[in-house]
Amino acid sequence: MITAIFDGNYLLHRCMRAGDLAKLHNRHGKPTGGVMGFLKSTQKTLRDYSITRCVTVFDGGISSRRRALYPGYKGAKYRSPDDPMFQENEDPERALYHEEFEQQRRYLQLLLKLLGIYVIRFHDWEADDLCYRIAEHYNKDMGIVYLVSDDQDFFQVVHEWRPPSEQRGSLRVYRPIADELITESNFAAITGHTHAQHLLYRAIVGDGSDKIRGVEGVGGGWMRKIFVEYKGDTTHPFEDFFLFCMEHRTKTVRKISEQLDIVLRNYELMNLELEPYSAEIEKQVLDLLSVSLEVKLGEVRRFFVQLELASIVDQLAQWVIPFQRLTK
Repeated sequence: MITAIFDGNYLLHRCMRAGDLAKLHNRHGKPTGGVMGFLKSTQKTLRDYSITRCVTVFDGGISSRRRALYPGYKGAKYRSPDDPMFQENEDPERALYHEEFEQQRRYLQLLLKLLGIYVIRFHDWEADDLCYRIAEHYNKDMGIVYLVSDDQDFFQVVHEWRPPSEQRGSLRVYRPIADELITESNFAAITGHTHAQHLLYRAIVGDGSDKIRGVEGVGGGWMRKIFVEYKGDTTHPFEDFFLFCMEHRTKTVRKISEQLDIVLRNYELMNLELEPYSAEIEKQVLDLLSVSLEVKLGEVRRFFVQLELASIVDQLAQWVIPFQRLTK
């Protein structure tokens, strides 16, 4: 079985900002570029990687655990009016973008199901965490799982096939915007550091997209130099590495050990394994994934006509073939 799991929010945001897609509207002025780009990317992934099962996960909120660890996490996203950091008077342009995003997400939630794709969205759950848990579930089938996102958070879970005793298949990250596949074998060549170093790298550098501040003045260039010099253990809690930084001749490297609290906090924020996953939530997810889906061609056609996605409608019978190959 070959499974693709799409990080829905991330891909939709990227498609909505992509060149001519950002200008695409139907005759009623409703934006459709994000839907168009998302569907084209999905169809290409299913076709190119012979996908037989597909899931799309959308954000349903934000992790309360992460927000408690770091109040600035993800900035103003998902804040309620009772939150001290809530911004009541949001920039009108930003508010319009959010409105258009929600509208296109709703279109996709309906369309993807009609195309035989499972759609998962849980209140107060981030897509990253559910993508990871679903990937681990399907990984036990000893098949191939593709996490589809340009988000580097997913790099931490990449691995190749493991012996049957470990019950793990192959888990890869496909970056649709970059059209790049991240595997265990090409990891260092693409990222500039090893897979074992990745979480430490991210904890030090931070993540601007999630508003996670890293160690000031230490970016990717510095980390590549440090990892060339440091050959020791990089597993949590990074004791040997911090000792190396503390005794280093360079002030910038010593700064890492001086900001130990930031690095350890970021590790807690970024490590997908640390987000609690209750048996109740797991059951709800698996129940949704057990429902039989199939392509409903007539309804799909009507939806595409309504959205005025003429380039797909004109070749619909051929276009839906990769979706029709999905396991029912």
